[in-house]
Order: sequence, then structure tokens, then C-alpha cells
Amino acid sequence: MTINNELDAVSGSWDEHSMASERHDQTSPAEFQVAQAASTQQAAPAAAEPVPVDVGSGAPAEAPAEAKAQAAAAPHEYVADAGNVVKLPANVSIDNIKVDGHNLVLEQADGSVIVIKDGALNVPTFVLGDVEVPRVALIAALEASHVDVAFGADGSMSAGPGGSTSSAGGNFEIPPGGIGDGFDLSALLPPTDLQFGQAERRELFLPNANPEFGDLTVRVSEEGLSGANPDGDPGSPFDESNLSVINGSFGATDPNGDPLTYGLGVPATTLTSHGTDVVWELVDSTHLVGRVGSDVVISVTITDASTGTFQIALLGPLDHPLAGFEDDLSIVVPVTVQDPFGGSATANMTVIVEDDSPALTVGNTAASSAVLDETNAGSPAGFPIDVTSANPIISVASNFGADGAAAGGGIAYTLGLTGNVASLDSGLKTAIGDFAITLQQTNATTVTGIYQNGGTHTAFTIVINGNGTLTVTQYAPLEHTVDGSSAAAHDDVLTLSGKITASVTVTDFDGDSAFGGAQIGGAIQFHDDGPLVTVVADAGAVVSLDETQALSMAAAINTGTIVKGDDPDIGGTGAITSGTSNGALVNVTALFGGDGPAASTATVYQLSVTNAVSGLTVTDGSTITLQTLANGVVVGVVQGGAFKGEAAFALSIDPATGKVTVEQYLSLHHSDTGNPDDTVALTAGSLAVKVTITDSDGDSASASADVSGQISFDDDGPKVTAVAATGVTVALDETATT
Repeated sequence: MTINNELDAVSGSWDEHSMASERHDQTSPAEFQVAQAASTQQAAPAAAEPVPVDVGSGAPAEAPAEAKAQAAAAPHEYVADAGNVVKLPANVSIDNIKVDGHNLVLEQADGSVIVIKDGALNVPTFVLGDVEVPRVALIAALEASHVDVAFGADGSMSAGPGGSTSSAGGNFEIPPGGIGDGFDLSALLPPTDLQFGQAERRELFLPNANPEFGDLTVRVSEEGLSGANPDGDPGSPFDESNLSVINGSFGATDPNGDPLTYGLGVPATTLTSHGTDVVWELVDSTHLVGRVGSDVVISVTITDASTGTFQIALLGPLDHPLAGFEDDLSIVVPVTVQDPFGGSATANMTVIVEDDSPALTVGNTAASSAVLDETNAGSPAGFPIDVTSANPIISVASNFGADGAAAGGGIAYTLGLTGNVASLDSGLKTAIGDFAITLQQTNATTVTGIYQNGGTHTAFTIVINGNGTLTVTQYAPLEHTVDGSSAAAHDDVLTLSGKITASVTVTDFDGDSAFGGAQIGGAIQFHDDGPLVTVVADAGAVVSLDETQALSMAAAINTGTIVKGDDPDIGGTGAITSGTSNGALVNVTALFGGDGPAASTATVYQLSVTNAVSGLTVTDGSTITLQTLANGVVVGVVQGGAFKGEAAFALSIDPATGKVTVEQYLSLHHSDTGNPDDTVALTAGSLAVKVTITDSDGDSASASADVSGQISFDDDGPKVTAVAATGVTVALDETATT
């Protein structure tokens, strides 16, 4: 008899192709798509499908012509390895992929097909030759071939024909062949050969997945605090922001699409603010603060626990670890996210706090200087002398920023030599000895001017004080370059322009600093001290000549081209008489000041004609005028008569001692006829002694005193002697005649 296949009597378990959700109406992202052949679709028998046979002959039943046509080329079948990887020839195309039951069928351009055994149940990784097809490329190829792709909770993929109803892929259009007369063949086959295999059961209800939450980093900056110094451009590699308050979102996701809530934890980071520990306090799960005493210096707030938005507010400075520049510190805040079904994840939010640093502007202070006047050293030199500037030697405009000043005020001044060298030629010399002075960096706040004279000696020191003022101490007089007797020469100025710099460093509480400096050498001034001299005539010092001489004497004074007169009334030639004072004709008071006297010729005497009219004449009445020669000699020159142009007398002075020598060559007219020894002198105001003193750096001072009345000439009166003459008589005769 003939037995027909009763398909509706055959039941199979297709649990592996369907899912039911445990989440009410929620669709799981891990659902599978199950393929079902449409009633009008012709499909080649799957590799695992039973082939109808003629029971009588045991030969396969003939398929209709349409079915035969579709089996023109024998398929190549591949099976994925244990790692679910299928290796195919390099020339295989995946541009046309079909689902055939549990299998994937790759139709090639030449009409051949490649079958991937059970490839639709768990789509394997394709390797073409030596090249692995990326997962995204494989998915794109499947979708381009109108194959639906579904993903499992473990990341696996399954495939089914696009737009199809659920089916295992069998083709039921082939009429079953007859099986002949019925007889019991069951004994010829093992019992299992007539049984359907048990389908693999898969867990279709996915477990709850934890939220996905990654670490994040945010930045705030002290430069956003009140009184801070925000940078126009990043001030260091760590400087990316000027904001002290920022807003953001944590951005966690849930694989199941569940709503999420966020909560904060307490950081393990240890911080200080102005040296005091920051204490963390979790006010509630959405609000974290760091306190110093009662003051909040940093606050972290979840502004919406369901969306994960937050705000971080830096409210006070934090002490950063690295000194000298703007650096960063990091605070790690744990953040936990939860879904309603017990899933949770924790991530670290790193809050980077950027440092603030001081700002500084430095300039020259024109109103401030350190001026020393050697006059204050007195006379004789009374060194050392010193001076301190009234104000800081440089102007400083500083802002310590958010961190505030370091302990002790945070401002430090230093001195240095131009070029940051250890020593430098000052360009100055000592007034005594002209020894060159070298500037030497003694320490961070002191520069010393030293010179060598049988050892090292200090000419001056320059010290910058803690408040920025400058103290200069001078130990030796300096050689000033302008010499002379004028007021300007007595007060010319030396400086150290271009030689010395003053610098200032401002440091904030956590050690960040700013530095600046300026040249101050021009503000250090050494004023000259000129000498002072007073000259007064010494009435007791005179030169008195007496014409009463019988013979002339040798003349010693050089009258140059002026011929010395030769008095005809005196025997011989030369001077009638000469005389020298027993000392200087003047008293001198010399004050050399701080510089002290010059090493040589500190005091010099000279004669000075203050009025050429001498008031004297020679015996014939010819007048005599005073004339100064180049060698300092003063000559009384006769202006008329037989002796015109000749020297009547000459005066010289010892420049070192001030002693005056006078020589007389012609007799002078004395007007008192009744006194044979009367005296005549130079007219008052006609002759002076000038004294010039010079200090050690070449400054000089001069003063004069009239000495006209201290030069006198005594008269020589006539002298007569009566002797009785012998043989000469006068006789008288009284005999008278009448």
C-alpha cells in the first residue's frame, strides 16, 4: 500500500528560533530572526534535508524538471572550525548570500554555490585566503543580499531571509514519491534512524546587563577665582582653562535600555589649601564637598541624577605640588550608576585643577636713587660714608593671584651684575693711587667694589634690602673725571650705569613664582667733593730791602728778556740789594675734603699782580709798573727816562713754601727829604700771593691775599765827613786905610 507523508502529524521543536521577552512589552536587542520558506518559493534541497526514495526500488524518486534544473552545479560545502571561523578560497565572492535552512549559501558569478554548513544559525567569521573579512563588512554584505541579521546576548549572529516568515527552509513543493506496498521495514533500521534529531535549546530570555560606564576627565582652574591671574594664552603646558566652574554629563548607557541613576563617592585624594588639610564630606549621594574648616573650597554636584548631568565648582585655591610654575593636581571622584534591576557600574571622574601663578611688572623708579657725596666724609677724609635710598630702587606691581602670597610676604629682592657674571669692571678708580675697581658678586643681595693695593681692599658695597631699598657704603674716595676749581668740577658725578641689575621674585602660597628685573646702575651716584682754601696775609712776614750798599751783588732772579738795571751810583753790576721772607707772606687754611690732598703739589703758592701800577719811581722820577713773567716772576719795569724798559726790581716766590725773594737793581725815589732812611712800599692792592690746593682726584681751590705792603724798600741818605785842611788859611789884616 502507499503511505503518504502526513506533515501536520509531524511535530518539531523550533524553540531555538523564537524568543519570549521577560520584560513585558520590551523587545530584547538579542532577539533572533527565524527564516520560513514562502509557499511559492522554489528552493534547492538543503544539504541536511531527506531525499525522497522509491520504497520499492530504493532509488531516489525523480524530482520534477524544475527541481532538476536548479541542481545543475554541485555545491561546495564548508564547515566552520571550533572557533567559528570558516576559511574559503581567496576568489570566493560574498556579494550574493542566501539563507537555506540552517545553512548560508554563497552564490558565485559563474552559477556555482558554496554552502556554509549551519552558517545561518551562528554566522561564522569569514577568512578569504589569508584575509579576514571584518565583521562590519560581513554584516553589510548580508544586508545587501536582503538577509536579516539578529544578534545574541553573547555577540553571536544568526541570519534569515529578509521579509520571510518563520521557516526551517524546507521546500514542500516536491510531491512525495510512492513507497510501494506497505510492509514492516522498521526492523531493518535502527530505531533512531526514523527519529528527528533533538534541536539545541538556547536561553531565549537574556539576563539583566550592567550599565556601561567609562572613566572621564574634566578640568577647572584657579584662574577663574576672584583675584586670580587668568592667562590670555596658556601659561604652561598644563594650562588649558580659565574656568573655575564647569558643567558636564557622565554619559553612561544601559544595554537593556533601562533608566539609570547616578551617585557620588568620596575621593581618596589628599589635598591642602593654604597648608590646611581639605576634609571631604559626602552631603548626600549627589553632593560632595571639600572643606577647610567651615569654608568649602571645592564642590561636586550631580544636578540631575537620572540624566547624569553634573557641576564642579572650585571655590578656593588648592596647594599644588610643584613649585615655580603653574602645574596640575588631580582629584579622583568615584561615580556609581545603577539600573532598576540591580545592574551597576562604577567609573572614576578625574577632576584636574589647574594652578594659578603670580603676575609681576617691574620698572625703573626714577624718583629713587642712592646718592653719596664725598663732602660728607669731611676733611680730612672721614670714610666710610653711607646712604640708603628713600624708596625701593625698582618699582614693583604684583598680584599673587588665587593662591595669595607665600609666608613672609612672598617678595624677595636680589642684586646682580649685568650678564649674570661673577665679576665685572666697574670703570671706576680710587682717587688715591688710581687703582681700578672691580665689581664682585658677594651674595644674592650684595655687590662689592674691590681694588688691589698690596692686598684686596673694599672701595664700596651695594646692598639691596628686604623692602627693596638700596644701601651704598663708600670706604675710599673715588677718582672723578672732571678736574678743576669750578663748582661743577667739585660736584661731578660717577655712576655704575649699565653695570648692576636689581631683580624681584614674587612667590605665591604653593610656591609658584614670577620674576622680573631692571637696570639700576644709573641710580647709584657718587658725587665729588671739592677742596676749600682760605688765605690771609701774615703781617709779621715781610721782605724789606735797604739801598744802603756800597757794592752790587750777584742777581739770582731770572727776569727773562727784561734787562736788569745797573745803578751808576753803586759800584759793580748786579743787584743793589736782595732779601727773602722768613716764611710765607700768607697764612693758609686748606680743606681737601673726602678726597684728601693730592699726592704731590697739593698746595701751590704764586705771585699775582692785581694792579700793574706799583706806585714807585726811580730817582729820575720815571714810573715803575709791575709785570708777571711766564715763570711766575714779577718784575718792576721802568717806563721812561734813561732806564726805560729795564728792571728796577724783581720778585719771586717758592711755590712750595710761599717764601718771597726780592732783588733791587735801581735806586728808588724816596719822597721824605728830611729822612735819609725813609721807606717806600708797593701800592696797596698791586701784588697778591695766590694759593691753590688740589685734592686727590684733581679738584682744586684757590684763594689770594694782598701782600703789597709787605714788600718795602728803605732809603739810602747822603753821608758827609769834615776834616781840617792843612796849609790853607784865611788871614785878615786890621790895618785900615783912610
